[in-house]
Amino acid sequence: MKAFEILTFMETLAPPELAEEGDNCGLQVGSKEDEITRVLLALDCTDAVLDKAKAGTLILTHHPLLFTPLSCLTRESLPARALLKGVTVAAYHTSLDRAPGGVNDCLAEALGLTDPHILPDSEGFGRLGALAPIPPERFGAFVSDTLGTSHPRMVCGSRPICTAAVASGAGGEFLSAAIHAGADAFVTGELKHHQALSAAHAGITVVEAGHFETERVVLPSLKQRLAAAFPALSVEIAPESSPFRA
Repeated sequence: MKAFEILTFMETLAPPELAEEGDNCGLQVGSKEDEITRVLLALDCTDAVLDKAKAGTLILTHHPLLFTPLSCLTRESLPARALLKGVTVAAYHTSLDRAPGGVNDCLAEALGLTDPHILPDSEGFGRLGALAPIPPERFGAFVSDTLGTSHPRMVCGSRPICTAAVASGAGGEFLSAAIHAGADAFVTGELKHHQALSAAHAGITVVEAGHFETERVVLPSLKQRLAAAFPALSVEIAPESSPFRA
């Protein structure tokens, strides 16, 4: 199977027009004509992920391997290592964040939000939905247990949580959208100090659940969709862990 067949399918799941301007989505390393026998899914093309790949592997990641211009290209660099191994690499970043069934829809589903829809004023990234009522002091543990976050940071709000907004990864900038939408809680991957202060002032519960943990939820869905589209293709999720440790 040629790489372009899989990349074309990926663009139906994460249309290029949904990507932010300047985002490097699509083929990163290799050729669209490469012969592919195996797909390896990951958030990042790291040394550990590349070690799991061999010639004929297409590594599909969320974060681009090539994002800023290269000042040099050594044999030890990840792009060169991939080329030398005969590995193809492609990434679907903000296009997959925004896409129906993409990262944020998977995050909303993982947290059990009902009737999730696009969070107003979130540029298409955030989602808003309903929850069975839960006290704010229990919400952090619920999110942590669901996403596997070891040490979440939390701003405990002042009201029971019946609605929640989510924005995966570095989605703290959409806190104000969650507040304006009347959400009782907001779950994101990264939150800045001044945003936490704003949350405390507004009385909204916020859980900073980790960039890695709020995005990796998309990989099982991607595996299922790729396997259904290409039954003869081996599709696997690479073992990964957050780079942060307590």
